[in-house]
Amino acid sequence: MEIIKRLKAGLTGEVYEGNLFLNDKEPVHVAVKAMKTLEFPAARQFFLQESETLAFLMHLEEEANRDQGLNLKVAPIYYGRGEYQENPYLVMEFIEGKEIRIC
Repeated sequence: MEIIKRLKAGLTGEVYEGNLFLNDKEPVHVAVKAMKTLEFPAARQFFLQESETLAFLMHLEEEANRDQGLNLKVAPIYYGRGEYQENPYLVMEFIEGKEIRIC
C-alpha cells in the first residue's frame, strides 16, 4: 500500500488517500482511515466494529444485486483492516465527492 496524502483528521482518527496494490493488477485508489491513539479502551472496539459494518453492508449489497437484478451501491468497497504501530486502520474504496458535515 502507498499513502499519497493526508486528507482530514477528526476526533478519533485520520483519513488518507492512497493506492492499494493487489497481485499484479493496476493499483486500486483507496481511502485509509487510521485510528488515533486514544486513552479509553472502548474506542478501539468501536473502531473495529466499523469494519464489520462495512463488510456486512457489502454482503447485503451483493445479495440484493444478485437476487433482485439491481445495481445498488450503499457502501464503499471494503478491502480490509490492519495495524500500524499498534493503531488499527481500515482500507476502503476512495469515493470522490464533497465533504459531508453533520452539525
